[in-house]
Amino acid sequence: MPKLLKKSALGMTALAVAFCLFFQYSKRDPAFATINPFAEDPYDAVGSFGIQFVLFCALLSLLRASRPYPQDSPLKAQEALLALAQLMIPLVVAVTTVADVIAMFRHLSMWQSSVAGYELLGMAAGLLLCAALAGWLLLRSARALSLPQSRFTWPKAIAIPAAALLILAIYPEALRNNLPGELFTVVAGMTLLFVPTWAVGTVLIPVAPDTHLDLIDDLAALYLALIAKLPALRPISLSLERTLDRPILRAWLDGFSPRKHRWSLAAIVGILIGVLLLLAELNEGGSPVPLQKVFLVAVVYVGLESAGVLMGYALLSKPLGLFRRSVR
Repeated sequence: MPKLLKKSALGMTALAVAFCLFFQYSKRDPAFATINPFAEDPYDAVGSFGIQFVLFCALLSLLRASRPYPQDSPLKAQEALLALAQLMIPLVVAVTTVADVIAMFRHLSMWQSSVAGYELLGMAAGLLLCAALAGWLLLRSARALSLPQSRFTWPKAIAIPAAALLILAIYPEALRNNLPGELFTVVAGMTLLFVPTWAVGTVLIPVAPDTHLDLIDDLAALYLALIAKLPALRPISLSLERTLDRPILRAWLDGFSPRKHRWSLAAIVGILIGVLLLLAELNEGGSPVPLQKVFLVAVVYVGLESAGVLMGYALLSKPLGLFRRSVR
């Protein structure tokens, strides 16, 4: 894998971490919590799903940049996959911070009389500038590697983000005053994140061909490399492989294989993340949730998280080359 992409993997990971810290700090710090207009949906939904996606892309980028590749393997498709995973990070950061700035200008009265408000605006603008610089440097690296050009047209990459920003600017926030409207607002937020990211990302770097190595190949290569470097783990790995090779477990794993059943793993991941977020919310300080409302809260958290994961997966799993359909 080219050194340019290996270095950019570290830089994009740093940007992802900075973005996540900004998101949490702007919501948790007492100086910002009371004057932060993008702590409400749909802007908060854009950021909440944004931090999850950039962390996933950062891990995917690090994995694909560091894993060994066969000597005779054509790497051009893998380079495109790695570059696109990295490009998703500044794109998501840009979409989210622009949404934050829109929220701030829609609610000037919340923060313009506070020094903390201008600090918040400055941090958002600085993060947006870092995202623009990181994306520009990455695209320069992609051109230096002679990656193929996409067949998608530029009007698609301009019209869709412009429409998303317009919707954010005029979104009727009164909809979130009741539960159905709040649920719709969260879905609108996740849509306004993933659709522009998909539209721009697939224009700048092409969709991966069907012959690429996928995420399962990446994890398998990393696993084999780890066993080769740490022979002490070999007995444990052999025992694990024998266990997984049993017919019952093999049939169960095949039933959830994303190569054979596209949506199974994404649905499971969405449910698991939703449960973890629910537990974090219930354990967080503050007024306890009444027992009769726990089921409703659980359905909302798990349902919305699953919807977000499935939406992101539907739009971006193929461009990112997560799972190919045929097994070699």
